[in-house]
Amino acid sequence: MQDYEKLAKIGIEKYNDDGFCAVVALATVTGLSFKRVKRKLEKLGRVHRKGTETSTMIEFLKRYNVDYKWLNFTNRPTIGELVRQSSKGTFLLFTNGHVSAMVDSDLNDHTNPNRNKRRKQYSKAHVYRVLQITKEEI
Repeated sequence: MQDYEKLAKIGIEKYNDDGFCAVVALATVTGLSFKRVKRKLEKLGRVHRKGTETSTMIEFLKRYNVDYKWLNFTNRPTIGELVRQSSKGTFLLFTNGHVSAMVDSDLNDHTNPNRNKRRKQYSKAHVYRVLQITKEEI
């Protein structure tokens, strides 16, 4: 899995970008470079320094033939609860205005206290959608 800090550093320093959580998440689940994901998303409509629509992320996955399925929850778990469940697999976790990648319960995001010294615990943000990546090879 690509490291969140390295991907974020590329986004900030090389591209003067922010609002790139979708770029980081898709680079994590596909293994593609930040640059390649960013450029493909821009061709699909992503605006520099702006967030990416869920529909644009889905179109990206379809174009790269990445298999996925939406998971249904009766409740809305928090990111921390999902991490603690120790789920094997690759997931995109959608919260309000943000998307995170989780691979085998390792959250590759700035909200992971193991990746961000300023955080003491996982996010308590409620996840409203979970997309499981069922085929990652590109």
